[in-house]
Amino acid sequence: MSDDFLNHIDINYTPEIKLTHNNSQIYFAFSALVYTKRENIRYAYILQGVDPDWIYVGPEERYISYD
Repeated sequence: MSDDFLNHIDINYTPEIKLTHNNSQIYFAFSALVYTKRENIRYAYILQGVDPDWIYVGPEERYISYD
């Protein structure tokens, strides 16, 4: 898998991502569909095998990365 491909995949349609030793970092960005009440926006994420539980964040934390 090329680095360019990894930078442009749609996670909604990708059941599995395998990283090689050359690709040891993964980055996710969140986006809400409606921003009219920004203070009510919440995101949740979990990386199975790494995070013990879902992590909940507000609108100010739209980016996460794992090394």
